[in-house]
Amino acid sequence: MIKNPVNHRALATVFAVALLSAGCASVNLQSHVAQSPEQALELAGQEDNRETAQRYLLRIASRFQDQGDHMAARTLLQSPQLTQPAPGLESQKRLLAMASATALDDSDWARTLAASLSPDSITEYSPNLMNRAARLQAETYTLAGEPLPAAMTLILLTQTDSQANPQQLHDLIWQQLKTVPDRALKTANSEAIGYEAEGWLELAMTVRAPGIELDQQGRTIRNWQNNWPGHPAAQVLPSELQLIATLVESRPEKIALALPLTGPLGAAGKAIRDGFIAAYYQDPSVDRDVTEIRVVDTSNTPFK
Repeated sequence: MIKNPVNHRALATVFAVALLSAGCASVNLQSHVAQSPEQALELAGQEDNRETAQRYLLRIASRFQDQGDHMAARTLLQSPQLTQPAPGLESQKRLLAMASATALDDSDWARTLAASLSPDSITEYSPNLMNRAARLQAETYTLAGEPLPAAMTLILLTQTDSQANPQQLHDLIWQQLKTVPDRALKTANSEAIGYEAEGWLELAMTVRAPGIELDQQGRTIRNWQNNWPGHPAAQVLPSELQLIATLVESRPEKIALALPLTGPLGAAGKAIRDGFIAAYYQDPSVDRDVTEIRVVDTSNTPFK
C-alpha cells in the first residue's frame, strides 16, 4: 500500500489557524490597526494583559475620531472592556469620551460623564492638553445642562493657561453664567472661594439684578470694574458687557430736535416731534435726570 506524502507546509498553516482561533499566538496589538470596532473588541478580548488591551482600544478609538467616525469610537469607549480603565488611563479615556459625546451631541452620555467630573479635573492633564481638556469639559457640562460648572471650568483655565485668548475665554464664561438659574447663581456666589470665581459671580449677580435697566447696567458694570480692578474680567470685559457699558457712556446728554413746526411742513415737523417725545418717555432705559431735549423751530430761523 502506497501512502500519500505529507504536506508539512499545509499542516503548519492549519495548525497556525487553529491556534489563532483558540486565542493563542494573537496579533501584536502594538502595531495592528483594526478596521472596525467589532474587530478591535475581538482582538482586545484575546489579550491576556488587561492594560495592554485597554491601551489598544483607546488608540483605535482615537484613530476613529481622527477619521471623523465618532460612532465607532463611542462603541469602543462604552464597551465593557473599558468600564474600569487601568490606573493612568482614566484621563485619556475621559478626554476621548468627551470629544465623541460632544461631537455626537449625545446628552445622555454627557450627563453620565459630567457626574464624574469636577472643574478641577482639568488639572489632571499635561499643560499641552489642558486647554483642549477644559474646553471639552465645558462643552460636556453644557450638553449635560450644567452651565455653572462649565463656567467654573473655564475660569480655572484662565488661571492655568497664560497662552489662552482672554477675550474669547471671557466671552465663553459670560455666555455660561448668563444661563445659570438665579437660585443656583445666588448659592454659588455665597459659597465661592477664590478671587477669580468670586469676581465673576458677583459680576453676574449685579448685572442680573431684578428691574435693572440698560443705563443702570452700564453704571453697574463700571462700578464693578472699579471695585475689582485687578480681576481679569475687569481688564478684558466680555464683549457683551463692553457693548452695554460703551452704549451707555456714548448716550448724548443733550438732544436738539430741529424741525419746521409752522408753515407748509409744520404738520410733518410736529408729527416727528411728538413721535420722538413719546418714544423718549416710553423708553425705560433712558436716564431723564441727565438727558435734556431742546426743540428748535426752523420754519423761519436757520438752525445753528
